[in-house]
Formats: sequence, C-alpha cells, structure tokens
Amino acid sequence: MKILIFYLLFFLGLIIFQISFLDILTPSPTLPLIILISLIHFSLLVPFPQVFYRTIPLSLLFDIITASPGIMTLYSILLVYIVGSFTKRFFVDNHISFSLFYIVIAFIGSIGFSLFSFFFFAEFFAREDKNLAFSLFLSSQHFLLTFLLCIPLFILLLYVVRSFTRYIQLIEDTVSKNIR
Repeated sequence: MKILIFYLLFFLGLIIFQISFLDILTPSPTLPLIILISLIHFSLLVPFPQVFYRTIPLSLLFDIITASPGIMTLYSILLVYIVGSFTKRFFVDNHISFSLFYIVIAFIGSIGFSLFSFFFFAEFFAREDKNLAFSLFLSSQHFLLTFLLCIPLFILLLYVVRSFTRYIQLIEDTVSKNIR
C-alpha cells in the first residue's frame, strides 16, 4: 500500500510539473514531454511486462486530469512497446554513451504523439483549414524547440526516474526481508 501511494504521488508530481510549467515552453501546449520521457525511462529501467503497471496508471491519470479522451493512454502503450522492442532488438544498454540514441527516441516519440493526436483525434477534425494547420505543425521551429527541450528534460528525468525506481526497489527489498 505504501508503494502504491509513492507511485501515485510521483505520478501526480510529474503531471503537475507538466501542466504547470512545461506547457508554457512547448511549441504545442498539448505535447506532454515530461510524461513521454518518463515513460521512456520506465521502459528502459523496468522489465517489459512490468512496465505496463507504471505506464497505464500514469497515462490514465494524465488523461483524467487533462480531460483528454484516452489519447495518452493509447499512445503510451504503443510507445512503451516500441521502445522495449528497440532495446531488445539492438541490445542497447542503458549507459551514458547511448543517451543520444534515447534522446532521439524521445524526440521521435514526442513528434509521434503530436501526429497521433493531430490525425486521430479532435484536433484534425476541428480545424477548418487542415493544410495550414498541418504546415504549422511541420515547421522547423516546432521540431527544433521540441528537440532542444528533450535534451535537458531527458537528462533531468533520467536521474529523477532512476532515483525513484531505486528507492521503490529498496522499499520492496526491506518489505520482503521483514516478511521472511
């Protein structure tokens, strides 16, 4: 129960940081960079079947708080599956030397989320001039700003998510020792 409360508080902290601070900086206010990058970190640190126990609650909580119709939940499952398959296929370890590779994956994941929400949900159908909206989305400023935001956020969240995962593992180890 204690671990569940820690996860809930951690997820709420990520969402509050995303909503209160980062929505001002991102080129698209609906681009949840912190949530996407932390999901990538969870998929790198936690084994594949267990990562869904972190992915689904975080994305559902984000969808509930932002009142979106399940966009994040659908995309996060797809993103975690793709990142997990990349790390298994290419045998890429979670070292500093591969950080640029993961930053590029986070950038592609954030652009993919924008495309996913643009084409499959209300943003695409609500716009009257779809060609103009799509050309604004494909602007070089949007790509450059998103990539430049991915770099420091990736490094910051690397330490935050890794520290949180280690702390939870320490709690689980002490609980299992106390049971024995």
